[in-house]
Amino acid sequence: MTLAGHDKCPAMLIWEHEDLNENLNLEVHDLSRVQLPNDFSFLSIDESKRAKEISDLETKKTYLKCRWILKQKLHQILNIDLKDIKFKTIGEGKPVLADTNFQLEFNISHKNSFLALAWSKRGPVGLDLEIDFRKTYQPKVAKRFMSEAELKPLENLDSLSAQKAFLKLWSLKEATVKLHAGGLFKDATAIEIDFVNQKVLKAPAHYLMCNQIEIKSFAPHADLIISIATFK
Repeated sequence: MTLAGHDKCPAMLIWEHEDLNENLNLEVHDLSRVQLPNDFSFLSIDESKRAKEISDLETKKTYLKCRWILKQKLHQILNIDLKDIKFKTIGEGKPVLADTNFQLEFNISHKNSFLALAWSKRGPVGLDLEIDFRKTYQPKVAKRFMSEAELKPLENLDSLSAQKAFLKLWSLKEATVKLHAGGLFKDATAIEIDFVNQKVLKAPAHYLMCNQIEIKSFAPHADLIISIATFK
């Protein structure tokens, strides 16, 4: 696990993690540092159409920057032209490479000015990035998405610690959903996470067996929580 330095990595890369045993890589980029090219030929026809349909300027910039970083990384890994990198969606909208011959799985997550990117040649990945806004933990809201067993470890924590714990729980759950190309609001209550020991205790019938799912969380710095889910 490494904090990226300006002399070593592009300015937009602020954190990276590599697990050689799992053939898994994670990166976090600061979108505010990304300089878009003048030429948007790296976009596919569908991506260009989607960008034009986004009316809010900041939302459009975020979309373009995320696509630019993702395609640059895939270009480095696969050694193919940016314009030849095309995607399709599966399940509830999970993006994957349209050409299955590449044998590479990836996932992205972005919040505010941060983009997290994970890729693996071993199998599917699910990724979630959360930012700690220092909001007060709200048990009534949490109960809409979490079970009593999941929330019990939070009962005796102060509000700040409970908020951090809840974000970790939420992030691990969302990464698990994205691993299976599911939908968070559809599958959340059917999944039970032990966030303390980082284990999946219960999952929907159409998910892989719990003991075949591995989940981990990272804290690149005090305000970021990143969770990754993979198959063992």
